[in-house]
This record gives sequence, C-alpha cells and structure tokens, in this order.
Amino acid sequence: HDARTSAHDQCWAKISAYISSHAADEWRFQWNTRMEDSGLRLGPARIRIPNGQGGTDLKAPGALTPDGIAISERSKQILLLEFRRTARRELSALEEAWQRKREKYLPLAQSLRFYTDTG
Repeated sequence: HDARTSAHDQCWAKISAYISSHAADEWRFQWNTRMEDSGLRLGPARIRIPNGQGGTDLKAPGALTPDGIAISERSKQILLLEFRRTARRELSALEEAWQRKREKYLPLAQSLRFYTDTG
C-alpha cells in the first residue's frame, strides 16, 4: 500500500505542476485540501464513504479531500481533480475505478452547485 501511495504522489506531483503551469490565469488551484477547508460554500448533502472495515460511513461532503480543486470565479466553474492509478492493466479496472470515484464525488458535485448558483 505504501509503495502505491508513494507512486501516486510522485505521479500526481508532476501532473499537478503541469496543470497549474499551463492553465489560464483565471484558474486558482488547491491541492489535497479537505472540502470543508476549501473556502467553498457547500450545499446540504450526505455521502457514503468506505470506512476501511468493509462498510461505509455517512459523512458530509466537506469530509472529502480530492487530489485537487480548480476554481474559476470568472466562469463560475469548479473542477474536482482526481488522479487514479490501477494495479491491473485491463480497461475494465480503470472503468471500475472511475465508477467508484464517480459514486464517491457525485454528491459533492451536487453540493457544489450551491456555490456556483449563489457564488
């Protein structure tokens, strides 16, 4: 697990540096920031997060920490950035990982509509 985390962090460091150095000036970035510490207003929502013991815990979206958040106040857009490596090489492994991330972050995306609608 530690080797995978280290590999993820090394890859993500290069990718995130590239993203921020090539993005338009209107975008500001936050890296590895808990949503509740991001300064964004979140609407009400609850999400199920795996608890590492085979079950899930019900939490507020503010408890999530995406790899990155890109914010454009000018265009009122927020991008949640997630980097995912899979141990398996099959396309199905990537599709499964995408689906898990989508399920995890969809309530947060819905909660962020409060910010873009009112912000």
